[in-house]
Amino acid sequence: MLQTPESFSLGYNYPNPFNAETVIPFQVKSPCRVIFKVYDLRGREVLRVLDGEYAAGSYRVRLNNSVLTSSVYFYKIRMIEFSAVRKMVVLE
Repeated sequence: MLQTPESFSLGYNYPNPFNAETVIPFQVKSPCRVIFKVYDLRGREVLRVLDGEYAAGSYRVRLNNSVLTSSVYFYKIRMIEFSAVRKMVVLE
């Protein structure tokens, strides 16, 4: 039986740094719109990963470096009253 998460959360990507693919876990406490974006060091949006309605549950985002060059990036998630930002490093 799957358990509903007790809170909204954004995990850290693994592996970090990465050169091929990384996985980022997040949890949705109750049904809501999830917006997940990646930003460069200057704060410019470089990738909109998710923008849609999600049911309560645990999820994972997979990112690969086919669209990201070697650099430091920040990923941000927004869900109802929850927002979080984490840092990741892409190496080629």
